Amino acid sequence: MMFKLSTLLAIASSVIAAEADGSPFKPPSVEDAAVYARTLVKRESLTNVNTISHSGSSEGKPVSFVEYYADCGDGNPVLLAIDMSTSYKNYASGSPATLSIRVGDHPLNEHVNPKYPGSRPNSVAGSPRINLRGSFVNVTTEELPQLEACFLERHRDARWWLPGNPIHSSHFVKFE
Repeated sequence: MMFKLSTLLAIASSVIAAEADGSPFKPPSVEDAAVYARTLVKRESLTNVNTISHSGSSEGKPVSFVEYYADCGDGNPVLLAIDMSTSYKNYASGSPATLSIRVGDHPLNEHVNPKYPGSRPNSVAGSPRINLRGSFVNVTTEELPQLEACFLERHRDARWWLPGNPIHSSHFVKFE
């Protein structure tokens, strides 16, 4: 997974880690924050896509919607972009986008290891969370079969929204 230094510094400042000796919590190092970020992206599969609204009564205001994603090998989240969704319409209209991921952001039927590096037991607010900054990049035709299979392993119900379906226009993107 390739994160920009600014993203890792943002992660380091937003993740809290417990010291083994019981001393007060302190921000993790950039290296530790990178480990936490990679672990979150790999284990979890739901993200909030955060954009700025470009229309209606919400114009100019931040909006955030949950979307499926999958880590399909290189650490960059792969998302199924439904073209009519607010998040992708805002992005197509020029909005920046960020992804927010936290411990527990996965479907209830998934069995994800609850022990995270840097986590404070029984504390959602004391557990790792990240806000990734980047851009949506369309996947190549060559990548599509592998990414579609990977994505459907995490989100079987997404087959109804795959590119080429008669209901919604969609395409796969990576967040880089």
